[in-house]
Amino acid sequence: MARRRDGLSTGYPQAYWWTHDRTTVLRDSDNMFGPPIPLPFDPSLLRLGRDLRARGIEPCALPTEWFRVRRGVWIATVVWQELTPEYQHAARVHAAAMTLTSKVPLAFARASAAAVLVLPRISPWPTRVQILGDPWNGADNGHRHRGSRAGMSRCIGACDRLMSLNGLLITPVARTVVDLARSDRLDNALAAGDQALRREWCSRDEIAEEVAAIPRRARGRKQAQLFFNLVDGAAHTAGESLSRLGMFRLNVPKPILQYPLEDADGAFGFADFGWRIGADLIIGEFDGKVKYAVDPELGPKAAQEALWREKQREDRIRRQADVVRWGMKEATDLRLLAQRLAEHGILPTAHNTWFDPPAHPE
Repeated sequence: MARRRDGLSTGYPQAYWWTHDRTTVLRDSDNMFGPPIPLPFDPSLLRLGRDLRARGIEPCALPTEWFRVRRGVWIATVVWQELTPEYQHAARVHAAAMTLTSKVPLAFARASAAAVLVLPRISPWPTRVQILGDPWNGADNGHRHRGSRAGMSRCIGACDRLMSLNGLLITPVARTVVDLARSDRLDNALAAGDQALRREWCSRDEIAEEVAAIPRRARGRKQAQLFFNLVDGAAHTAGESLSRLGMFRLNVPKPILQYPLEDADGAFGFADFGWRIGADLIIGEFDGKVKYAVDPELGPKAAQEALWREKQREDRIRRQADVVRWGMKEATDLRLLAQRLAEHGILPTAHNTWFDPPAHPE
């Protein structure tokens, strides 16, 4: 597989559903809009300590050159420092796979599976790698795993299908995001679930099946049902997912996602959010870094052109609608988000109509 200069592979390897009777290739969606799919972490960046020592390198004595990912596994310090938090967690997952042996399939779940898939997260990534105790029967067979279990946490729960990606076994995409909904913060689950649907790596029907399979009165079942009602592949970024969850919690009118923009000169793209309040059109834009991202190799002129295009686009919007913008600061603070929306006439309603009646997968 070809490499970029930053050491990340140039595309996702093929991934398969690991079942006894079929394999299905996980592909990039041909119909996907918005930011491109992030590249997966390249596990060849990791080095076993014994291999380094065989070459005369003692990584413990060179902390400025080598960073210990976990006991027995190292990575060049300069590479580690350049990795984003999701890639750092994915590196810890691969390091665990390199140092653990198991009589049962070693399968990764929850946030660790999400990191391998490079699904986004709102809160900091956990420091512990999350594995299934025994994916076939749900037992906590920790004694079957040989090797240091420091920095590991076991998740109890059977999974009759596993997915192989980049040499790792992980829970399927739909199972992964539903597990996050049950055991993690709802904003983390929604950010991951929205992207899984946007990339067409799972469907709403598959998510519904996973939610329906949760036993009654089981931990996290109600939150998983709420997650199913909220998840939407039209969200392009984690910031948009977080903003939408805030709007739901504030009980403001439900926005139209990816609102189509058009004027006398024709169509000119989509806005993150749109509301029709009476006769007024209000456009909402989450201003994340992705929207203004420019390849640094293109230089400052490309950045200036990107900002100029965005200004022209907003001028066209403002000729026909009010525009409200906010960033991550407002998206993470309901009080600030409510204030920003209220300034533009988007106010809480007496009755929540976001999903009326709500769907409950059974």
